[in-house]
Amino acid sequence: MSAKPTILIVDDEVRITNILKINFRDKYNVRTANSGRKALEILESEPVNLVITDIRMPQMDGNTLIQKIKRTNPTLPIIVLTAYGSIENAIETIKQGAYDYIQKPINIEHLSRVIEKALEYNNVLQENRTLKQKLQKYEGTSEIITINTKMKKLLEALKQVAPTKVTVLLEGESGTGKEVFARTIYRLSDRADKPFVSINCGATYRKRAVRP
Repeated sequence: MSAKPTILIVDDEVRITNILKINFRDKYNVRTANSGRKALEILESEPVNLVITDIRMPQMDGNTLIQKIKRTNPTLPIIVLTAYGSIENAIETIKQGAYDYIQKPINIEHLSRVIEKALEYNNVLQENRTLKQKLQKYEGTSEIITINTKMKKLLEALKQVAPTKVTVLLEGESGTGKEVFARTIYRLSDRADKPFVSINCGATYRKRAVRP
């Protein structure tokens, strides 16, 4: 049996968090927080699959909490709880990355459906990310085609070193394919979604050397 998803409910009203916990504890692992600061502490200490947060809270409001969450976990689905007078504010949180908003007073059945859809949507995102990473690793060595045994061993070494954070020094004469190997390491690494910057250090050094 798969583990139950963990949802974090954030509201400064203890009554609200208690009611929601009672309604969803059979289906989910429910964690509660009565402040944005406490919510961030929970998110830093354990895995959470979904966040439900109120907008209007003292010290740290829902908008600020969402911004902080999205900086470190941009794909985490967040559902916003809002009073009638703050719907415009709730819509603004959607623009910031929240999945949906629920108007108070809370309809438990409606909230339950939104939670299920948000978790399903996030599962699809995670599956797509996993497939993309596998595809990147599969295509990572596509520029290097060889039947040479030593080259094949070298490619296997690249696959082992790419996921690590060690510094790799590639040596060889000009034209032997050092940049191709560097790009291969980049595509096989966990940083493949970040920019790759190629710098011709030799040319840079020569230009400085001839400067009067």
